[in-house]
Amino acid sequence: VYPLDPNTGMVGGFRGDPILLDVAWEFIMDLYDAIHECRQPSDKILDYWLSRLKSDDLTDSWTAVEYFATVGKPPVGPEVVADAIERHYSTLERNYRLLMTKSERESTLGEKDLEKLRRDVYQGTEFLKEALGLLIRVADEPTAKRILVLYQQGMSDPKSVFNGDSAREFSSKIACLVPKGPESELSTDRMDDRILMSRKEKIQEAVRQYREGKTSMSSVVDLMIDLLEAEDTEFIPFLREAVRSDWIVPILISEVLPDPCFVPVLKEVLEEEVTGLLLQALFACGEEKEAIEFALSYIPESFNKDDKQKINPEFIYGLLSVIKFLGTAGDESVIPVVERFTRQDVIRPYREACERYGLGEFVAQNLQTNAILALARLSGQSAILRIKELYASKDTDISVRIAAALSLYYLGDDTGYEYLEHFVNHTERSVPEIEIQWGRTWGLSDEVFQKPLLYLRSHRTDALLLESLRHGCFRPEGSYTGDDRRYYAYAFAKEYKRQILPILVDRLSSRDRTTRKYANTLLERLTGQDFGFQPEQFVCWQEKAIGRWRAYVNDYLADNSDSFE
Repeated sequence: VYPLDPNTGMVGGFRGDPILLDVAWEFIMDLYDAIHECRQPSDKILDYWLSRLKSDDLTDSWTAVEYFATVGKPPVGPEVVADAIERHYSTLERNYRLLMTKSERESTLGEKDLEKLRRDVYQGTEFLKEALGLLIRVADEPTAKRILVLYQQGMSDPKSVFNGDSAREFSSKIACLVPKGPESELSTDRMDDRILMSRKEKIQEAVRQYREGKTSMSSVVDLMIDLLEAEDTEFIPFLREAVRSDWIVPILISEVLPDPCFVPVLKEVLEEEVTGLLLQALFACGEEKEAIEFALSYIPESFNKDDKQKINPEFIYGLLSVIKFLGTAGDESVIPVVERFTRQDVIRPYREACERYGLGEFVAQNLQTNAILALARLSGQSAILRIKELYASKDTDISVRIAAALSLYYLGDDTGYEYLEHFVNHTERSVPEIEIQWGRTWGLSDEVFQKPLLYLRSHRTDALLLESLRHGCFRPEGSYTGDDRRYYAYAFAKEYKRQILPILVDRLSSRDRTTRKYANTLLERLTGQDFGFQPEQFVCWQEKAIGRWRAYVNDYLADNSDSFE
């Protein structure tokens, strides 16, 4: 956004001081031609973006990487890109190690500082991914070796960002920098061999590499999200070991491999930290009563002034997930507990705590939202009257009202469908009260529309998700590293693979680079194919790869014409 000051005729939003409107217009049109018409930028534009890429400011460098990545033939030398990677990687590693070191983190950081640290790590990680993607396209042998050394040094440290949640994505990008040949540990020849492996052999190879210290646990878990099946009981020991290390593992246990042998370790972890995913796994492994008792013991009956310190961010986030778990437990005796959190007077102290810790009011609203969704699953038709009361109340926030409308739709009642229709058609921002909420809450569509539908799951809600997908709203290919959609969005995509594949191919032609990136990633995950699509490039450079994807999907649909649609 480049704001114009009508009094001075100066335009802001650029690096440095505001500039004259004529100069700004020339810049913007040159920029448009470079990105959308696939022309090379002028010297003036090139100098501007190179100066940002060389900056010590992460935002400057990140914006420059995004710009160069959209140009068909990036006019930037590999050394400049490698320099930017090394410069910002050192800061990222320092922040990531602090975030991963619990004792040091708790002794040196307050809640607001911790939130900032998490944000800095997220932004630094995303920059590193995109910068590596750009380097793949411009690298020469010396710069490739520089970054490979950097990667190998990081992989030797368990607390490196290269061994974190994005380990799998980093590994695939680094592999693109490695020359072919048997002498290379990560050579593309070895990667081609892995394509020929069976599903189970791929998991076995990943576990072996983890045991040898060549890959991270999170990268193995990511592979299991794609490939693990109920027959794969030989991987139970690995999952039992991983329960403490990767929070997505309890979902794999509850959804794919529930087994009583997990009960002892789940109970041990629950004594230290209570989350809905751990409770869900314990429940699925046969300890239904104990899982519910754990959940109820976590939820306080009431709070007084002396209890304020108990309502800290860790407790609130745990409570959010515990309420969701109770909605899936099928025990009608907990309905009064869940229903209590639909009331404003019960939510009030949590709202005050969120303000005190700078969490934002949306977190407190999520308590009420989760309670409404859980009530719909627990009570069925008997919940309709209470949910309608909440929907109609003038005190109900718009995000909570949308959750009520979704719950009613799940229960067969179309009250509030006019809101849902806007989300399906991707026109939600035309509704003033939604636009106001969007302006103060990041990711409203993800949080208040898509995530609840993945929780409710019925024939009606699935149809709603598929329709929103056709209109570009729901994105099952998104990168959900921070919540349970890391599993459930992909599970939805696998279940409706036949309907989703053609939509993903269409998204490869999007003018939005992130849309192209995630669509290609999910196509590769769902099919096991790779047709050389480079999401960093603009669509005019991608016609051949898109054509190959379209031909493959057409053949797949023809071979699976009898599949349920």
